Amino acid sequence: RCRIHSGAVIGSDGFAYEQLKGEPYRISHWGGVIIEDDVEIGANSCVDQGMLEPTRIGKAVKIDNLVHVGHNVDIQAGTIIAAQSGISGSAKIGKGVLLGGQVGVSDHSILDDGVQVAAKSGVHGHLVSGEKYFGIPALPKKKAFEILRAVRHLPKWMRR
Repeated sequence: RCRIHSGAVIGSDGFAYEQLKGEPYRISHWGGVIIEDDVEIGANSCVDQGMLEPTRIGKAVKIDNLVHVGHNVDIQAGTIIAAQSGISGSAKIGKGVLLGGQVGVSDHSILDDGVQVAAKSGVHGHLVSGEKYFGIPALPKKKAFEILRAVRHLPKWMRR
């Protein structure tokens, strides 16, 4: 009961290199990909296989077009990811997470269950459940608005 749309690539090698004598050395991947029931993966999306363990897409996850899921990522059930988002390797995405369009999630980041991230945000580190985030870096909504209000006043403050 999964839908994999045109041009989607499942199981390509992840982007993993080690510097050896000043040259990049490619690290092979053998972990595979596990896609659970009722998943949808949009057109021209890419899900990289894990290095040693599988990349996992949980039950009823919905991935829009042009999304990249890096190696060893674990996306839990019911998560929705909008177009042009990118999830770097080894990130952990909880249940029912919502990622707006063009969200970037850095490697090894953790998003707890129910987290919501607004479009064009940059996620680094650990986002806790029950919060809405936005900005670069992604901050809790209340804090991000406080900073935006202050930034709008900077020219006036600088003139003073």
